[in-house]
Amino acid sequence: MLEEGHTDILLFTQRETNSTTHERLMGFEEGFVRHGIKIDKSKWFTASFHVGEIELEQSLESFIKMHPNATAGVAIDTPLASMAYALLNQSGKSIPEHFKLISFDNSRLPFVPYVKQDVARISKRAIEILMSQIEGSYKVVSKKIPAIFIKDVTYPSPFGIENI
Repeated sequence: MLEEGHTDILLFTQRETNSTTHERLMGFEEGFVRHGIKIDKSKWFTASFHVGEIELEQSLESFIKMHPNATAGVAIDTPLASMAYALLNQSGKSIPEHFKLISFDNSRLPFVPYVKQDVARISKRAIEILMSQIEGSYKVVSKKIPAIFIKDVTYPSPFGIENI
């Protein structure tokens, strides 16, 4: 997004309660740092899943309205991508014409590129770690398994999405 000239980028995230969310947030920040752009956390929407779905939608809708100049956004997970997609379209920011949305994991939304994890390699590595723990020979090592960016997504519009 930054390389395409987007500078007013929103982030749709959940609370940082697990390593997956933490790593995704670090990657998002790293992109801004690499491009020498200031990180503005007022453009971060942090979902509270302790409220009902209606309250969550209302707070996300308000957040989107507070940032009318935003041209792009990143959803940290599929549920937030789906909710943001519907609310952005409702607000007149159709995707991809008026707003570029990217998701982690395949949200199956039309024109929403996503970051795909290599589940097979992650699973294999998890089994290797588990086996070495069982054998008593495991040493803590951090190993990153690269993700793949799926850029060209052109699914047909899901039935009824235009009415959400």
